Amino acid sequence: MKIELLNFKNTDFNLNASYFVQSKEDSKGLVLVLPGAGYSFMGPCLYYPTNFLFDLGYNILNIEYDFRWKTYTGTSKEDYASLMKFIDQEVENIKQDKELIILAKSIGTRFLATSKLQAYKYIWLTPALKDDFVKNAIQVKNRNSLVIIGDKDPFYDEETLSLIQNKLIISGADHGLDIEKDINKSLDGMKNIIQNIGQFLKH
Repeated sequence: MKIELLNFKNTDFNLNASYFVQSKEDSKGLVLVLPGAGYSFMGPCLYYPTNFLFDLGYNILNIEYDFRWKTYTGTSKEDYASLMKFIDQEVENIKQDKELIILAKSIGTRFLATSKLQAYKYIWLTPALKDDFVKNAIQVKNRNSLVIIGDKDPFYDEETLSLIQNKLIISGADHGLDIEKDINKSLDGMKNIIQNIGQFLKH
């Protein structure tokens, strides 16, 4: 494995990214990771799925917008779309017409909802289901989307989830997909997430 530290910059945005590249010359494709606010790709919800996808042969491009340092402060759909347009352009330069998977967590699902990238699969971890533009984007991409959320997540929306074709609802899990005071069930939930992603990619 080779790790490249990338910087994407224009007059409006300055983003860092970690690019994990297969040691072999050819890869199966690219996974774009859009993390949560203050939740990096080292968090278990992203760390284990991205490692799983890397083992399947995908390169991993992890975007590192850092809300704690006010790299990005916009909160409207238009703000998300503006930054995502910039990210889309950089991703197009990297993926080189290979298979693309987009994996987003929490606030990252707001960026995904505004993306114009055409992906093979979309994985929505704890999506912002209270935002209409996120719900609409999932429904448009329904066939190629997998939604993973806990029923104790404040974004949990039973009515919206009933319309989603591919979903995993983890009983007792919160926004971090952890089950409070039960580490063993939390770990079982993570295994279930990996298994569901694997099955989802086969169909």
